[in-house]
Amino acid sequence: MAEQTLSFELDVAGLEELAEDMRRVERATPEIAQKWLYKAGQAFLKDVRTQTRAVTKTKTKHLVNGYRQRVVLKHGSLTSYESLINGGNRKAAHFHLVEEGHRGFVPVNRFKKGCGVRPIGFVQGKHMMQTTRNNWSSHMKSIPFAAKAIEEALKEGELA
Repeated sequence: MAEQTLSFELDVAGLEELAEDMRRVERATPEIAQKWLYKAGQAFLKDVRTQTRAVTKTKTKHLVNGYRQRVVLKHGSLTSYESLINGGNRKAAHFHLVEEGHRGFVPVNRFKKGCGVRPIGFVQGKHMMQTTRNNWSSHMKSIPFAAKAIEEALKEGELA
């Protein structure tokens, strides 16, 4: 049997322009990532506040307004950005007690001997943050924010 050889020529034009566009995308990515992480964090905060209002008493102004978000640069083997969301501040220092649960106490008559508090058992946590986190994971609510960030980065590099 005779061997057949196949040969072809590949001419790639515009490779330098593509490399420059990719460098432009790389330079623009940190600012775009920060912006979209912040927007995703704000949407998450909105859901956490809604969940908090749903599972707690009506007078939870300090708890609901106590949530804070910030985007931080994390250095390690890879540089990355994280959106940190916490619930405890000066006005809502009790956030962790409501979220995770705590031992409950009731005051006893302060005018009698042995005044103070009496334990009533364990008060179950409301798990507002955990429920919202699970909801976001199961419904993949962060994907649209990532897609928009990628789309904007590609437009910045004139690749889209």
